Amino acid sequence: MVDEEEQPEEQPEEEENQVDEAKKAIRELAEQNEIMSKNLDRMERLQTADVLGGSAHAGNPAPTSEEKEIASAKKLIEGSGFEDMLDPIQ
Repeated sequence: MVDEEEQPEEQPEEEENQVDEAKKAIRELAEQNEIMSKNLDRMERLQTADVLGGSAHAGNPAPTSEEKEIASAKKLIEGSGFEDMLDPIQ
């Protein structure tokens, strides 16, 4: 009978602890969501400024088809020992 009396008292305390832990977790998640939202807004503003400012990927012209073919050929012969002999740029 002593065991039966102790169990009901422990369950509400355990439930209260679980509820408190859940509330704490909810508060922490809400804080993190606010931080993430602010960071996302900041990132969007930076990307918009980058694109509209004309500096997005600036200075990196697209390689021509000839440059692509040369790079492909260099990859193919890389490590074969013939790099100096077959270098198309020289």
